[in-house]
Amino acid sequence: MKSPTHSRLIALLAGAGWTVAALQAGAAVEEWPRLRGPDGTGVVEAPGLPTDFGQGSVLWTRDLGGAGHSSPVVREGKVFLTLIPAGQEENREVICISAETGEVEWRKAFPFQPYPQHSLNSYAASTAAVDGGGVYVFWTEAGGSEALSLDLQGNLRWRTPLGPFEAQHGSGASPVIVSDVLIVPKENRAPSSFLTGLDPKTGEELWKVSRPSERTPYVTPIVRRTGDGVQVVYSSTTFGLTALDPKSGKEQWKFDPDFEQRCVGSPVIMGEAVFAATGQGGGGKESVAVRPGEGGAVKELYRIERGLPYVPTPLYHIGLLFLMSDGGILACHRAADGEALWRERVCGPIYSSPLCINGVLHLFSRQGEIVTVRAGERFEKLAETSVEEEIRATPAVVGDRLYVRTMTRLICFGNR
Repeated sequence: MKSPTHSRLIALLAGAGWTVAALQAGAAVEEWPRLRGPDGTGVVEAPGLPTDFGQGSVLWTRDLGGAGHSSPVVREGKVFLTLIPAGQEENREVICISAETGEVEWRKAFPFQPYPQHSLNSYAASTAAVDGGGVYVFWTEAGGSEALSLDLQGNLRWRTPLGPFEAQHGSGASPVIVSDVLIVPKENRAPSSFLTGLDPKTGEELWKVSRPSERTPYVTPIVRRTGDGVQVVYSSTTFGLTALDPKSGKEQWKFDPDFEQRCVGSPVIMGEAVFAATGQGGGGKESVAVRPGEGGAVKELYRIERGLPYVPTPLYHIGLLFLMSDGGILACHRAADGEALWRERVCGPIYSSPLCINGVLHLFSRQGEIVTVRAGERFEKLAETSVEEEIRATPAVVGDRLYVRTMTRLICFGNR
């Protein structure tokens, strides 16, 4: 229970322009409801979690019986993942695993029609979302796409067809739940291209915003909390940065930075500002930092041109912006003005997005490396270990446990 003094401090700082999200950033969490955790910040406290993830910190390992890139989400002691079962390339599964023991509680299979996609993509790339009512998945296949929901015991609740999906590299954007609305990002090259809000209980459409696009984004929306309410922030090549009201889909503000490259990593909230990057091939190419104001006005702050990420989402922590390039080089910038503070190679090629746990950056490479670096103005590498299998998914943190998904396994780390 928070003290009256704490409550008065929160109110005082909020009146000075601080957001509730900024005041509470890094709080310990007991659930991981979406990609990169609550609000998509990737920042969390877990005081009992070690910094060095050697063999002594492995609590359990579970062979998943298949492969995929989607990240784990956690609710009520259950970890949820999607995958392609080994030897069953025309089926996808939602799998539920005990967060405590690693035992498989249930798995539900869904046949689908494969289609051409990038050789490094997966038909199980999109991360699920989860709340107290169930787990939610957005999937694409040859000729169509759909959102579906299972309850936490694996029973099908609803399936909602969303129409054709066309993309050069397949799909990968993930749904999120914001203000009791399931937000599904279905912007793509098909004539039917949109963002939509669905009722999580029934799958019925609450709103839809048309987004005709020539370059399919792979962005998962993030949440921006202000004194005026909650916004869903999304980026794409065609539409730039857009903020929507999650309840109605109404546009709150937008900014077109004239991006030419593809958006894959999500934008990141930096206090009152927003940063987004785009890229192509093996790295980031363009970026912009903006500050939304009153009446929909948006001010451009700066652009960073070097060391940008393409696939990994940037991370903001206490005035610092961390950029993890796809090639394994980590850069630290001052968030207020974009000034570069340091830039160091820390690991091999990487698709997973960084997490900040207890003020320490955790990085997970395609070579299976787990590297920890102090989240500060000076570079300080703390530890490095390896799980000896490729990691493409961003892990989950709940309580004092870290759940790392490799291509075929789920590994739980913590203090014994």
